[in-house]
This record gives sequence, structure tokens and C-alpha cells, in this order.
Amino acid sequence: MFFPLFLLLAGGVFLFKGAQFLVHGGSVLGLRLKIPPAVIGLTVVAFGTSAPEFFLNLSAALTGNAVIGLGDIAGANIANALLILGCAAVVGPVTVPRATLVRDVPIAIAATVLLALLANERWYSLSATNQLSFRDGLLFLGLFSVFIYALLVEKGMDGMRLIQHFRFRHAYRVSLIGAHSIPKALLEVFVSVFALWFGAAAFVRALTDLGALWGLPETLLGLTLAALGTTLPELSTTLVAAWRKEGDIVAGNLIGSVIFNTLFVLGAVSLVTPLPWPITLNADLGVLMGALVLIVLLLWRGRKRREISRGEGVVLILAYVVYAALLFGRFAS
Repeated sequence: MFFPLFLLLAGGVFLFKGAQFLVHGGSVLGLRLKIPPAVIGLTVVAFGTSAPEFFLNLSAALTGNAVIGLGDIAGANIANALLILGCAAVVGPVTVPRATLVRDVPIAIAATVLLALLANERWYSLSATNQLSFRDGLLFLGLFSVFIYALLVEKGMDGMRLIQHFRFRHAYRVSLIGAHSIPKALLEVFVSVFALWFGAAAFVRALTDLGALWGLPETLLGLTLAALGTTLPELSTTLVAAWRKEGDIVAGNLIGSVIFNTLFVLGAVSLVTPLPWPITLNADLGVLMGALVLIVLLLWRGRKRREISRGEGVVLILAYVVYAALLFGRFAS
């Protein structure tokens, strides 16, 4: 029992620090090589911010435990929309930019619907297999590229502002202050990739061992422990932003993460290996869509100021608690 728990903790730490080092080293490397800021923003935001989820999904898929990774994506997206956004609102009211409400939330809902349709091909073809294929991965990455390009155009092709629009804002600031040489930046990138891969492998191994010890299905572990583990960096940076009264960037970060996880992470991993889709996750996709609709309803109540209050933050947290309770009840029955 002790060793799997140790692996779980160690894996989480390596995932957390590896993502930070990747953003720092990648930003410095791009600046030293005089790469256009837009390109740095595209690569750092696309890969650095979703690195824990990407490496965990890739490791899980390559070791025959794809359901853990898929559960992680669904669970992390739900945690972002309910638990983390709710916690941020409790710390300080979260102002939601108009672009997040009218563009990002609908895109997140559309991406979730598309995921459900592509992963459940047996809904409309009995001879098909429920999985995310290479073709699906290409489609996801194509749509993700369009989304990123639209953001870059909106922000005047300024990739650094795009970094600040999403998370790791503090990590990027530090990279400017403590910028170092190209060899050191390269070393930091290589070390971060190793840390992410090791952390993901340890995390997946720990979850499979704990599942065997506790008699719990891997889907449940992916939706809960894996999801909470990979969203810890997001939780910490979100709470810091809320504490500093930077609530205007919180919602964009979290909804953007839902889009990144769905289109980028699943798209990239699907190019490496097909991802068999367990139909038990369809209910969780429904919960995610319901959570996103709930956010819209909270904001469209005739108020001039688009803001999630402390009371509404408590509602979001309670909604996540109810979901978690029903989740354990669902798999226990």
C-alpha cells in the first residue's frame, strides 16, 4: 500500500514541476533563438500548459491503460468547470470576459459534443468501433490550430499576451527575469520532458496498483485521482490569481483548458495510438456539458456585470461534490 501511494505523490510532483520547467525553458529558448513571439506563444501555451495531461494520457495509452487517461481528461475538465472555478469564486468574485462567454464556452461545448460523436461511432454504425482514431486526432488538431490562430489574430499576433491569457503567467514572468543561455535552456527543456514522462509513468503505475488493491475500476481512478492530480497546478495558479484579484483571467484559463485538453491532448495522443472509448464515460461528458451550460446560466441572469459571485462559487463546488458522490455510487453499484 505504501509504495503505490509514494509513487502517486512522486508522480504528481514530477508532473507539476516538469510542466513549470518546460514553460520556463521553452520561453527562454525561444527568446534566445529570436523566434517570433507568436510562435513561442503557440508552442508554449499549446504544449506547456497541457503537458501533465498529455504525458499521462500517452503513458496510459502505451501501457494498455488508455481508460485512465480518458477518464483523466473528462474528470479534469469537470473539475476545471465546477471545482476550481468555484474555489476561485469563493476566494474572490470571478469576472468573466465577454470573449470567454460568447466564444470560449460555446467552443468548449462544441468540442465536447464532437468528442462524444467521434468516440461513439457505434451510435450510427454498428460495424464501427468506439475509439478515437488517427483520423479523429487529425481533425482535433486541425480544429485546435484554427482556435489558436484565431486567438493570435485577436491579440495582434502577440504570442506573449497569449501566454498571459492562459496559465503559467507567473512562470513566464520569471523566465524573463531569470533568462539564461541557450545550453541551459535546452538542458531545462530536456530535464522537464524527462520529469514529465517519469511522473506520468509513475502516476499511471500507482493508479493501476491502487485499483487492484482497492478493487476499483480504472475509469473511476482516472475520473478522480488522475484528474485531481493533473489539475493541481491549475488549482494553485487559479487560486493565486483570484487572491491577487486577477479574476478576469481565471475563467479564460479554465475554459481554455477544457478546449486544450479535448482538442490538443486527445488529438495528439490519438495520432500515436488509437484510444478505445469506454461507454461509461458518456455520462461524464453529459455532466461536463451540463456544467458549462450552468456557467452560462449563472452569467446570463440579466446582470450588466458578468461575474460569478462567492455564493455562486459555493453552488459550483456543491455541484462537484454531488457529482463525485454520484460517481462513486455509480461504480459501486
